[in-house]
Amino acid sequence: ELLDKMQSAIQRLPDPQTVEVLSTLLQYIRQLSETLFQDIKETQELIEKPRKQPPTWLRQASSSSAQTGRHR
Repeated sequence: ELLDKMQSAIQRLPDPQTVEVLSTLLQYIRQLSETLFQDIKETQELIEKPRKQPPTWLRQASSSSAQTGRHR
């Protein structure tokens, strides 16, 4: 996987601080991509079964937009 290749490339860098910073960034990227894949999966399930609960991010988005709509 691409992220694993990046990880091994980062480990070979000479500067330990750079290695630490980039490794932390890579961890965030991993977590984000896992979250994104989960959201995509939930959305696909939502499309296939419309009567199910909407995915978390969709519920949050619609509730926040409903709040902003009231203030106008």
